[in-house]
Amino acid sequence: MDINKFLEQTGGQWFSQRTTYNLTQTETEVENSKANLTVEILAPDHPQIIDLCQVNSLNSRLILGAIATSWENSPDWGKPKQQGSSLLALIKNEDNEKTGQIYRVIKKPEAKIIVGTYILGNDQALTFTLKQNNNSVEERIWFGNPNLRMRTIINKNQDQCTMTSFYSEIRKVTQK
Repeated sequence: MDINKFLEQTGGQWFSQRTTYNLTQTETEVENSKANLTVEILAPDHPQIIDLCQVNSLNSRLILGAIATSWENSPDWGKPKQQGSSLLALIKNEDNEKTGQIYRVIKKPEAKIIVGTYILGNDQALTFTLKQNNNSVEERIWFGNPNLRMRTIINKNQDQCTMTSFYSEIRKVTQK
């Protein structure tokens, strides 16, 4: 599978279940949540991508693909619901499309850009690593089948694991 096919497969409506382990506490804290995700595939000439390229002095011809994700989650009982969105753009290495840079824009009260690297492995899993200061996040995404997506996220601070998450995501299929 090439990276474009992988990105196309991520598009659509998804129901996500997440379990997160916070390892920084003296006693490991576990949090569960559910979310509805909308993943939209964006063309390289989409206004959000053009803006990202202009702001970061990127060559738009090297944009391999981009996805915009929005979510609304239902965390554990007693915690407030959350909504958010992000933009993910992959910039290919000129000699190898399976590796390159990744730009992730997380839209909170103000946009925050994190830069990292990606690799599409021979096992058909996309792994990207984002680093900022002493913190790093490694996210791995793969498909069990076209309608089942799984993800793991490992957060580290100075190479010490602080949090791990596992997601299982089921595509919402509409009846014809």
